[in-house]
Amino acid sequence: MNTPSVVDGRPGHCLSIGDRGLAYGHGVFETMRLAEGRLPLWPLHRARMREGLARLGIPCPDEAVECSLRALLERCPPAGVVKLTVTAGEGSRGYAPGVVAPRVFAQYFPAPGRPEPLRLAVSPHRLPHHPPLAGIKHLNRLDQVLAAAAVPPGRVALQLDVAGRVVETAGHNLFLRCHRRWWTPPVDRCGVAGVMRRLLLERLLPERGESAEERGLTLDDLAKAEEVFACNAVIGVVPVAEVGGGGELCSGTPHGSSPRLVGGGVSVFSRLIPVLVVVASCLAGTLASARFWLESGLASPLRVPEAGLELEVRRGEGLGALARRLHSEGVLADPWPLVVHARLARLDRIQAGHYHLPAGGRVADLVAMVVRGEVVRHRITFPEGLTVREWLARLNAASYLADLPLTLEALEQALPPPQGESVEGWFFPDTYLYSRGESALALMGAARRRMVAVLDEEWRRRAPDLPLADRYQALILASIVEKETGVAAERPRIAGVFLRRLARGMRLQTDPTVIYGLGEAFDGNLTRAHLRADHPYNTYRVAGLPPTPIANPGRAAIHAVLHPAAGDELYFVARGDGSHAFARTLEEHRRLVRRYQIDERPADYRSAPPPEAAR
Repeated sequence: MNTPSVVDGRPGHCLSIGDRGLAYGHGVFETMRLAEGRLPLWPLHRARMREGLARLGIPCPDEAVECSLRALLERCPPAGVVKLTVTAGEGSRGYAPGVVAPRVFAQYFPAPGRPEPLRLAVSPHRLPHHPPLAGIKHLNRLDQVLAAAAVPPGRVALQLDVAGRVVETAGHNLFLRCHRRWWTPPVDRCGVAGVMRRLLLERLLPERGESAEERGLTLDDLAKAEEVFACNAVIGVVPVAEVGGGGELCSGTPHGSSPRLVGGGVSVFSRLIPVLVVVASCLAGTLASARFWLESGLASPLRVPEAGLELEVRRGEGLGALARRLHSEGVLADPWPLVVHARLARLDRIQAGHYHLPAGGRVADLVAMVVRGEVVRHRITFPEGLTVREWLARLNAASYLADLPLTLEALEQALPPPQGESVEGWFFPDTYLYSRGESALALMGAARRRMVAVLDEEWRRRAPDLPLADRYQALILASIVEKETGVAAERPRIAGVFLRRLARGMRLQTDPTVIYGLGEAFDGNLTRAHLRADHPYNTYRVAGLPPTPIANPGRAAIHAVLHPAAGDELYFVARGDGSHAFARTLEEHRRLVRRYQIDERPADYRSAPPPEAAR
C-alpha cells in the first residue's frame, strides 16, 4: 500500500488475522473529506461513530482515535479522503466477543474527481430490515457489494428494501423534490444515516427556507420527482440524471400502485428525471468554524496574476458553463461551488462582456461582477468646443471600439442632423464610458441624443425676447460663445454682446467663425487677408449667424446664450490671459484694443487661461 496509513497512532499497514473486524465485520468506519489539512465534518462523523460503537458493544477509544488521526494528517497531503476504522480488536474463534480491546486504523486516499451526474439502475438485491444496525456505518458492507455487482457498468445501484421502497444508492443518500418539498427515505430499518444527509435535513435546507422531511418513497415517487440528487460526505451533492432497471426487478410497487419497472434490465422511465443541484455540497473550512463547502468555495481566491486577468464572458454563456471553462483554464480550483451557487440562487443568466478580475479577488466577487454586468468600462472624453472632425480623431484613436475607423461621411449617413445641413454641433461634450466591442456609432448616437435632450430642455426654459428664431440658431451661437470663452464666468456676458449685435443688425465679427471656415487651410496665424475672404463663415463680411455651428458646445454655453447677462456692451477684446475687456462704444473698444493688443500685450499672450486658473 503506497498511501499513508496509521494503526493505533503509529505508521503501519498490518492488521491481525484474528481481528474481529476482519472475521465478523465487528466494527464501524467513517469516510471523511480532508480539506486544507483538516477534517471539517469530523464532529458529525465522531458522533455517528460513537453511536455505532455503542450499538455494537465496543467502547469508544477516543484518545486512540484522535492520536491516529493526528498521526495520519501529519503524513498525508492536505486534501483527499480519510477512512477511519474502529474494530473490536482481536478475539478467539466464535461469535462471543469476550474481552473487547478496540483497534483503530486510519488510511489516506487521494481525493476523487468530481463525478458526473449519476445514472441509477435498480438493483435486484434488496436491503433487509435490521433496526439494530440501521443508520450506522458498520463494517459488513455485503449488501452494497451485491447491489453494485448486479447493475450494468456505468450505473450506480439504486437499493430498495424488502418492501420495495426506495432507500439509497450503494454509497449515497437520496433527496427528492416533490410538490415544493424535499423528501428523503427514512433509515430507521435499513440504510445509512449519512453525515451530509443530516446536514441537509438539520441545517443546509432549513437555512435556505426549504422544508425537508423523511418519508417512505416508492419508485413512482422517484419517477414523478421534480428534482433528484444524491449526497455523501466525500463528494457532497451530485445530480441524478437518469433512473433505469438493473437485473431482476420487482413486479409491483407498494400500496397497490401499478408497476413502473418491468422486465429484466430495461429502463422504462418515460423521461429523464430533471435535476438541479439545490444545496451546498460539503464543508471546506476550519474544524472550529465548520464552514460550509459552498461558502468556503465562494470565499476562495481566484487564480489570477498580480496584474489581474481580462475575462470575456461569451454571449449565451451561463454561470455554470463559465465556471467549468475557468476551471479548465486554471482560474478556478474547483468549479462546483460556483455551479451550485448559480443553481441555488437562480443566477445562471449572466451578462456577456469583458471583465477585469483583480488579484486577490474571490469567487463570490466574480459572481457579483458577472451577474451585475460590471464589465470593464473604458472612457473617452470630448471637451467642450471640439469640432466633429476632432471628435472623430479622438474616437478613431480609442481602443476596443468597433466600427473603426469612423469617417465623417459614414457618421453623416448613419446619424443625419436633426436640424440644419451639418452634423456639426449636434454632439454633447462629456466623458463617455463604453465596453469592449461597443460600436463607435452607438457612442456617437448617445452623444447626439444627449445634445438634443439638453438643447430642448434649455430652449424650453429660455429667457424672453431673444433674437433667435429656433433652437438651431441657439446651438450655432452657443458654439461661437464656446470658442470665444476662456473664463467660464464670462460666457453669459459674451453671449449678451453677440445677442445685442444680432438684435441691432451688427455683424458678429468673431475670429473663431473665420477660422472654422478656413478649415485645414488655417495654419494657426489669422491674417487680415483671412478677414477679407468671402465665405459664409466670415462674420466680418456676412451679417447674422454662420450657416452651421462651428463646434460642439457644452450646456453652460447653451444656457448662457438662452440666459444672457444684461447690459449694453457691444464689444470685447482679449486681454492675453484668457479673459476679456468689454466696451459699450466703438471708441472705448479701440482704446482697449490698443492697450491689450499693442501697448501691454504680454509675451506669453494666450486666448485661454492656464487650466487651474480657468477653474
